[in-house]
Amino acid sequence: MPSSRFSRSLLGGFDTGWTFYTPYSTKTELGGVIPVIFGVFILGFSSIFTGLNFIVTVHKMRPKGMTWFRMPLFLWAIYATALIQILATPVLAITLMLVGIERAFQIGIFDPAMGGDPVLFQHFFWFYSHPAVYIMILPAMGIISELITVHSHRHIFGYRFIAYSSVAIAIFSSSCGVTTCSPRARAPC
Repeated sequence: MPSSRFSRSLLGGFDTGWTFYTPYSTKTELGGVIPVIFGVFILGFSSIFTGLNFIVTVHKMRPKGMTWFRMPLFLWAIYATALIQILATPVLAITLMLVGIERAFQIGIFDPAMGGDPVLFQHFFWFYSHPAVYIMILPAMGIISELITVHSHRHIFGYRFIAYSSVAIAIFSSSCGVTTCSPRARAPC
């Protein structure tokens, strides 16, 4: 945390919380919001490139004879995690870029005082953040699957089901956050 304290003293801090919810991120007088958004933007690109690295590695560097259903379940979990990183992280990057543009040029995208929609920001944010939970848990589930098979000296029951479910979690994880985007799900104003 010393680096966080150091950056707050240099940049003036930022009081938007970890979500960057508007109008906090567009109205705060402290000057550290845009540099922090830029840092998160760069981290997002590293996450996307890491996901691409894992997918290309699984496709191109499997040993001869290792078909898709002979891969360890940990690789299936990492593959599913990489899919989420590639599909969901660009949405966060674009959303934070729009917050930076709104803050720098006073364009009303998310701030209601300028004609924007703060709920739109929340939908974009949670389109990434709901799948991000699975970015954290899928590798752990893959590790547990491997530990069970190694220490029990048996093949895991339902191997294909676990492999398919890992990929299904990656595919359907974004749709769970989007279900609240329907007008029927919004509270009346």
